[in-house]
Amino acid sequence: KYDYISKMEVNESKKWLEEKYNIKTEIKIITIGMSRWHDKDHEWIKKLIHFCNKNNYFLVIKVHPLYKTTSTEKSDINIQKIKNECSMAKILILYDTNIEELLAASDLIITDYSNFGIEAMLMNKPIISFNFTKEDWGDHPQRLDQLNAATYIDQYEELEKELGKI
Repeated sequence: KYDYISKMEVNESKKWLEEKYNIKTEIKIITIGMSRWHDKDHEWIKKLIHFCNKNNYFLVIKVHPLYKTTSTEKSDINIQKIKNECSMAKILILYDTNIEELLAASDLIITDYSNFGIEAMLMNKPIISFNFTKEDWGDHPQRLDQLNAATYIDQYEELEKELGKI
């Protein structure tokens, strides 16, 4: 399934992202790819959008495809809350896209636990694994922090500090 990774060209993927979504890829691209919406995700994402705009990063939110058919109202509400407060921000919210190209073009990935993060890990992308609800993840197989492939954070303020380092 992941053989494509060895053939990915970052520059070509950045060119694809620019052409498809009109994103200037000379700035850093940060992509959020979550397994699902968590309580109050819209709140920290709004803060992150303002942080990214202030620091000249571009934020992409890749919504899990589950929300195209299930819990669509929950997803729509979260997205609308984000858009209402961040209408002038540099942001792209996607349900459908070429994941491989998006990951390759991204400079940093933010995820909880997901296959999105696994693919980013295989591409050697810097990854931040967040758990702001502090739920028990146990031994979830996609715990990238337990594989030393991601920096684990559970407070939003830590996220901004980590972004500054990476």
